[in-house]
Amino acid sequence: MEHSLPVLKQQEIPFDSPEFRYLFQPLGEKPFVATTAAIAEYTAETIERCLTLLPGRAALHSGLDYLQVFEQAGSEPL
Repeated sequence: MEHSLPVLKQQEIPFDSPEFRYLFQPLGEKPFVATTAAIAEYTAETIERCLTLLPGRAALHSGLDYLQVFEQAGSEPL
């Protein structure tokens, strides 16, 4: 059965804010990662599907804030 993905929350500092300057771009030595708690809560497939959304978002905004959070009702944040 297909489950819906958790929803990506708006990052803490909006992209259009003058304070937005943490332009994290994923690289081989600095990939996107999931926390230990997220790994315990979610399936590997769900984590992988969420993480695959972030590089496109980073490219669109010339980077992302260092912390991106996905939420799903009844689960810990990812």
